[in-house]
Amino acid sequence: MIGLHLARIMKKEYDYTPKMCIFGGCRPLHRWGFPMSYYKEDDNEMIQSMVDCGGMTKEMAKDKLLVSSVLAGIKMDHLCMDRYVFNEKAEKLKAPLWLIGGLDDPRSPPEQLPEWDRYTTCSIQIKTFPGGHFFLKEKEADVLAWLGKVIEE
Repeated sequence: MIGLHLARIMKKEYDYTPKMCIFGGCRPLHRWGFPMSYYKEDDNEMIQSMVDCGGMTKEMAKDKLLVSSVLAGIKMDHLCMDRYVFNEKAEKLKAPLWLIGGLDDPRSPPEQLPEWDRYTTCSIQIKTFPGGHFFLKEKEADVLAWLGKVIEE
């Protein structure tokens, strides 16, 4: 969501269009189900849901200092998503999009990634990796190798 809007602002304010945008682990904005209300969850429920989806290990969840340092940011991230208003008429990007996702991601199913074509006048490319919502962490070396190749090309 932030990357898409940043690219739009860069075009509007500075007449700058990125050469490409790469979005990972995010379903198309028109597919978001609102309200999500994750930020309203009890802290322990939120931590457990993060463990369940692979965003935090059980050991990390026991570290009170770590949890207290990340929980506020995660709640604000979820609050922003919850208050997001999709604008079907917003200007499309004039840059190609690369969409990357986890093959088993329940929050951003790979079959929805082609729908990102609604946000650009250019082409989209899709690359999936084994893993779930946190495929970036699960397949970090593979993602970085792929990313280096894409940027080099």
